[in-house]
Amino acid sequence: MIVSNSKKTPRLHFRIMTPLRYFFNDSRAVGVLLIFCTLLSLIIANSGNGSWYRNFWHTEFLSGLPVHLPESFSRWINDFLMSFFFLLAGMEIKRELLSGELSSFKKAILPFGAALGGMIIPALIFVIFNRDSAFIKGWF
Repeated sequence: MIVSNSKKTPRLHFRIMTPLRYFFNDSRAVGVLLIFCTLLSLIIANSGNGSWYRNFWHTEFLSGLPVHLPESFSRWINDFLMSFFFLLAGMEIKRELLSGELSSFKKAILPFGAALGGMIIPALIFVIFNRDSAFIKGWF
């Protein structure tokens, strides 16, 4: 029996795209994708041929323009994309506090305490290790 190619294409498309659609519609997909990309970049950067990967992020590509813009990909990420990320994160936290899961004090106290501890504990560790050195002013 001869099967035409036109009947195989929709099945193949359905078999490939449906699981991808379910995956990306899940709210956890972004976290899984972020962890996967982080692991992949760590593996590439620490492999024997990882120098090209590390050099890629510091390659200057806008150095000849008369405007003052960051010259490398790492500077673009640090100067622009991280600012945008923290703006969105702050807006999401505000929305959660006003009308979301953290709108009641009882539900918000644990994440607030964890965030406060996440700031205080590293500062205390820094002070403990640097209290008798010239670097104690580094966290001010």
